[in-house]
Amino acid sequence: MGLISGVKNMLNNALGTSTLKAQHAGIKEMAKSVLSVEKSTRTETFQEALARLNLTEADIERRELAFKRLSLVFSVFGGIIIIYMIYLVIIHSFFAVLGCFGILMIIAAQLFRYNFWLYQMQQRRLGCSVKEWFMNLISNVKR
Repeated sequence: MGLISGVKNMLNNALGTSTLKAQHAGIKEMAKSVLSVEKSTRTETFQEALARLNLTEADIERRELAFKRLSLVFSVFGGIIIIYMIYLVIIHSFFAVLGCFGILMIIAAQLFRYNFWLYQMQQRRLGCSVKEWFMNLISNVKR
């Protein structure tokens, strides 16, 4: 029995199982915090938010224009990255494709962010759902 427990302890120490378990628990907690959705305690209308932030309609129009420009910039960057990814696939550089895919996901997240904010400003209401935004996006594309 002593030999087996000694080998077991030696393997645990060599593999660092206690460290792996601690890292696993940390990653699990981090994933929980990142993936959890917190409900906002503040419930206000768009007009109340404008009053609270001392914004005028001119400020909102400037913001809308800035968000449209940012959406366009991120769309162009995304298109360039997609073209470059296709080129990388053609020359069989698959690890570089993975890196470009990561960059593309960051660009897509930023594009969604600014486009969603723009949608809320155009609708003049806060708390729009992603489903509403997506349905509006699809209906604008079909026209």
